[in-house]
Amino acid sequence: MLATGLPTEEQAIQAFTALHPIGRIGKPIDIANGILYLASDEASFVTGTHLIIDGGFTAI
Repeated sequence: MLATGLPTEEQAIQAFTALHPIGRIGKPIDIANGILYLASDEASFVTGTHLIIDGGFTAI
């Protein structure tokens, strides 16, 4: 912990990671993969959805 009483960046990342059921925090590629899916032919029959890309954070 820093002298100011605030956690270090590493401590903050560890604390935030512990909140995620999947065991890690998200990366930009995680969002990009969702966008690529929606823009792909595989999503051609998708007419509307909420694509929540948060590692299960809101599921708990």
